[in-house]
Amino acid sequence: MLSFPVNSRLATTLVVAILVWGAIPPRATMADSALPDSVKALLPAGSTPGEGSWETFETEFGTTFGGGLAVTEFPGKKPSCAFGLTTEFSFDLQGDSAFDEPPMLDMALQQFQTDIENSHAGMSQFVTDYVKPLPDIVSVGTVQKEKLAGGEVVYVDMVENCASHPNGAKTMMRGSINRGATRLSFQLVASQDAATAKAVAAEIFKNFEALDIKALIP
Repeated sequence: MLSFPVNSRLATTLVVAILVWGAIPPRATMADSALPDSVKALLPAGSTPGEGSWETFETEFGTTFGGGLAVTEFPGKKPSCAFGLTTEFSFDLQGDSAFDEPPMLDMALQQFQTDIENSHAGMSQFVTDYVKPLPDIVSVGTVQKEKLAGGEVVYVDMVENCASHPNGAKTMMRGSINRGATRLSFQLVASQDAATAKAVAAEIFKNFEALDIKALIP
């Protein structure tokens, strides 16, 4: 059996890592509540949020918090072809105060970057398997990854053609931004070109930069 010198920093790191993998922590409490208004305010102009959900999970090491929602109305929801890619918009916010300092913060940031890389590969495969074969899709661009307004987006633009949206632009996008260990991510499929979708992403990221994260922790 391997043994390591024990110090308080390492002990905290190991215990928090166990929490990440689902062990039941000591003195833990969970609370469900409505999505905070400040989180709903992250949405771009012209959007109508659904009810969403919000949870906080307190331990002796910190507070895990997060939630998300599906957006019911948003610019670019219509028009859309019935046999094209369905328009949708959803986002979630996740954070953990126990991860806001190294070495746990370094681990969280590495995971964020891995998620972005996986998102690019996953979207490329999704486009090949499911988007290109759709009857109303007439052309599809190349999946792009781009740093934008402090965050990152992965997106692909396409053109669909039907009576309700003749030769219409559509963009599928996934975006994420973080401040420390708190991360906002979203998924968007909208009847708009890539430049417009990126402007929407930039607005979301700007709103996130103004969010009072500490106020979200009970």
